[in-house]
Amino acid sequence: WPGTEPSWIENYGAVAVTGIPRTFEMYHQPTEKLYSCHVFRPWKTTDRFCVIFEDITDRRKATDDLVRSREEMRALAGRLQNIREEERKRIARAIHDEMGQTLAGIKMDLVWVQRHLADRSVIDRQKVGARLEAMGNLADATIREMRRIITDLRPGVLDDLGFVAAVEWLAQDFGNRTGVECSFAPSEEEIDVDLEKAIELFRIVQEALSNIVRHARATRVGVTLRAGDGKLVLEVTDNGRGFLEGASQRTGAFGILGMKERALAIGGTVDIESSPGKGTAIRVQIPLFILE
Repeated sequence: WPGTEPSWIENYGAVAVTGIPRTFEMYHQPTEKLYSCHVFRPWKTTDRFCVIFEDITDRRKATDDLVRSREEMRALAGRLQNIREEERKRIARAIHDEMGQTLAGIKMDLVWVQRHLADRSVIDRQKVGARLEAMGNLADATIREMRRIITDLRPGVLDDLGFVAAVEWLAQDFGNRTGVECSFAPSEEEIDVDLEKAIELFRIVQEALSNIVRHARATRVGVTLRAGDGKLVLEVTDNGRGFLEGASQRTGAFGILGMKERALAIGGTVDIESSPGKGTAIRVQIPLFILE
């Protein structure tokens, strides 16, 4: 019985001698339980004592989990704010450095063509053609950069292609950009995902693939969709270096926290399985309406 621990008996004796009640918490190693102990002397004229034990292990765990969750959410909120600010800076730099330079180049070429046409009685068609071709190339570069920025801000492929095709495009684009083999296995069921859920799931896949690039050192990645029993299961797996169980809870694992927050916002959950040298599997489950 945990009440026979020597350090506890010392408290009992002090109450028996002084008559002053004590309330304290003690951890009992053999049972791995945390107890709240209230010790008091029932009668003033006796040296006896009474002890009331309350097992508060589950309550303390729930409290600690709640505190940790709040700390994680505060850290995530701060991190998301920093991410938004960094994203704004990145977009501003992209517009200024890339699009600004190409538009300035187009303007310079337009001025040259204008002066060439105004100052010469005989037009050098070859030079004008070369300038016009350069302007076209700059315009193409500007369009590509603009599309990239728009895609970062809003996944337009969801509107154009639908959810399943958009995830397939994301997997193909990841493979093309990184050189990592990335397969996609869609659900055999026809999936109807509303736009809010589709955007959050799309961002979760983006974050998972981004984490793989930054941390996993993987050579193969798989993205799968399964529908059934009223839910959609999305999995992103890799054959990378993995990590120890519980390491995803460390301070700074904001990518994983962000994925969990996105899933929670649409009524879903995120489960992560990983071990060193054996890769990682990220599994997202959300309620789903399946078309008949």
